[in-house]
Amino acid sequence: MSDVNRKSEGASLVGAVLEVRGDQGLAQAVFTRESEKLGLRAVVFLSQSGELGDRDILDGLGTTVWSRSSEFVHERVVLTPEKSVARVFIGRGTVDIVVAAMTEGEADGVKDRFAEMFKPPERDPREVPVTFWSESDGGGGRAHRKIECPEWTDLRSGYSQEAASSMGRLIEMNEPEGGRLILWFGPPGTGKTHAIKALARHWQDWCACHLVTDPEKFLESSQYAMDVLTSRDPGYGMSRDWNLVVLEDSGELLRNDAREKTGQALSRLLNLTDGLLGQGLNALVLITTNEPVGRLHPAVTRPGRCLEKAEFGELPVEQANEWLSAAGSNHRVTGSVTLASLYALVNDQAEPDQVHSTLPTIGFAAA
Repeated sequence: MSDVNRKSEGASLVGAVLEVRGDQGLAQAVFTRESEKLGLRAVVFLSQSGELGDRDILDGLGTTVWSRSSEFVHERVVLTPEKSVARVFIGRGTVDIVVAAMTEGEADGVKDRFAEMFKPPERDPREVPVTFWSESDGGGGRAHRKIECPEWTDLRSGYSQEAASSMGRLIEMNEPEGGRLILWFGPPGTGKTHAIKALARHWQDWCACHLVTDPEKFLESSQYAMDVLTSRDPGYGMSRDWNLVVLEDSGELLRNDAREKTGQALSRLLNLTDGLLGQGLNALVLITTNEPVGRLHPAVTRPGRCLEKAEFGELPVEQANEWLSAAGSNHRVTGSVTLASLYALVNDQAEPDQVHSTLPTIGFAAA
């Protein structure tokens, strides 16, 4: 989020400037009252990305006149050592600072001091926040974690043409249009999980990644789904308006006989990706499956349903051997293989029948 600065002169404008976030009534009333008592005429406003890393920081703001706190939000009005009045709102990765002082210069000084205190730490783009979900008390229980995610350019050579083309289109998006379902299918070991991590990295600035560990429970419970789609990572603020819900290895929910075996799960999934719920909450659903596309329910694969649909297949011989050469391996293959098999060859962990050939070592034999 880019910083926003506003300035105004005159106590009558204090209330107007304060129309930002938070408990408008009490915070505005207290801020205006204290400013008028001191005859403060200059008001400045700053909104920036930031967070409350250490609650002891609040003690350095000044004398607290009024405050409120909740799980993700803290707001207070303080009298500062510079004899100004400030209102600070901290919530969901955003910090709003309003300062009233005798002069604009004095107000700017306090504002800048506060802004530095709440400056967000530098983020390592490799460490991507992912929220892991499971059913809990009729809704969703979550755990925030950061996982190391690769750049897509570092992975591209290990994917089939169809999968790579699909990923290339996805990572260029920032406001998805069309379908809300991303469907990746193909045999195990073809790199679907690595691709998920790469996508989460490329989308992390605008789209939160949620990994649901129990997809069927998620689709059975409306409360669980709402918990996931309305949650926010406290470190990212309101800039991430989209949610990517990942349901790994969930082919049983998409099969032709899904309605018979999993009840209303398929219907709820279709509503989430094509109904008002998904549209209203900016939901994208990424499903991976080992099922062949021909076994999937036609309602899932119909035109317009999928934002992207791609098969993650084995690599042809030439591409696989190029990958092995780039990885510094002497092994070569004579048939199509999965990405997982190539990693096993590189790490000398492959079963004997997976090693199709090995380049001869060039050099002198030991005497």
